[in-house]
Formats: sequence, structure tokens, C-alpha cells
Amino acid sequence: MTLDVLNAHLYAVTQLHSARESLHSVQAKVLGAQKLDGMPHANNASRNTENLSILLEKQLDNVARLERIVKRSEESGIRAWIEAIPDNRTMLIFNLRFLCGMEWIDVAAFIGGRNTAESVKAVCYRYLQVNDST
Repeated sequence: MTLDVLNAHLYAVTQLHSARESLHSVQAKVLGAQKLDGMPHANNASRNTENLSILLEKQLDNVARLERIVKRSEESGIRAWIEAIPDNRTMLIFNLRFLCGMEWIDVAAFIGGRNTAESVKAVCYRYLQVNDST
């Protein structure tokens, strides 16, 4: 496994997280656009709701597309490779970073102890260097 392959997967994971956040934002706007007060509304309001509906559909499609990309990437061997790492701490670092998409600082906080972003990153890069399969 190479750092380039892992980083490409990480990019897809972070794009998926971002798309899901955008989807939730659009969903909230759609729900907020629906006023259930029984009063007639201007045509402009229905046009805005229609535009939000179209945007919602696009976001749903984007999330589904990114989910397929991430799934294919994981099935190509990334998940199996990470799960085969013999050291549990190292496997957890790879899992949190590349499968969950966490920032290095968050990985360090999750691992605990006196770990820093630099120390968990160093564990990752050392493991890749020692186990270089290119």
C-alpha cells in the first residue's frame, strides 16, 4: 500500500463527509422553507422551494456517488490492508485517519496519552516506509 493510494482514499472520504454536511444543510433549508400556517403564499416562495428541492436532489445524488467511490476504494483492498496491520495501535491510527477521515490532531486525541499530531503521523509514515510494497 502506498501513501498516494491512501491519500486518494482519504480525499474521497473527506469529500463524502463534506457532501453529507451540505446535504444536511440543504435539508434544513427545505424544512425551514415550508411554512405550515395555512395562509396563501406568493409565487416567489414556491419558486424558492422548488429551487431548494432541485438542490436537495443534486446533493442526494452527489452523496450517493461519493459513497460508491469510497466503497469501491475500500473494497479494492484498503480496508483489508489496514485490518491486517499486526499492531493494534498502528491499525487504529490508520483506521481513524484513512477510513474515518479524521485530522491528525483528532487521531492523536482519540489515541490519548501524550500523543501529538506529529507522533501519530510519524507512526503512520514509519509503518509505510518499513512495509513498502511498491
